[in-house]
Amino acid sequence: MTGVNVDSPQTWLQLLQWDPAMKLAPAVVSTLLLMLIMSRFRSPWALPAVLIFIPGVFFVVLACLHKSLAQAQDGGWVARPQASLAYMMLDDVCHSVRSTAQEAWNSCAV
Repeated sequence: MTGVNVDSPQTWLQLLQWDPAMKLAPAVVSTLLLMLIMSRFRSPWALPAVLIFIPGVFFVVLACLHKSLAQAQDGGWVARPQASLAYMMLDDVCHSVRSTAQEAWNSCAV
């Protein structure tokens, strides 16, 4: 998300540089907002409301800046979707179902 490889405590200071810090700031603010809302409100609607509010604010900011989601992805503000991951997971599920069905059929044939 920030473009900084943080693999040791010495590299954590790289997050304080301007570009990584600006990309990390929305996540920090969102986390603080989520913690604040969850500590102050006991309503079962508090968590869903804040989880809808946070991306809503992001898309309103994008619209106000006349930026598209693709531009935000190009700028490193949003990760690109991994379409192959969903396909691989679906393929694993289908393979498991086929294997289980085949085993069940083989046990019935005996």
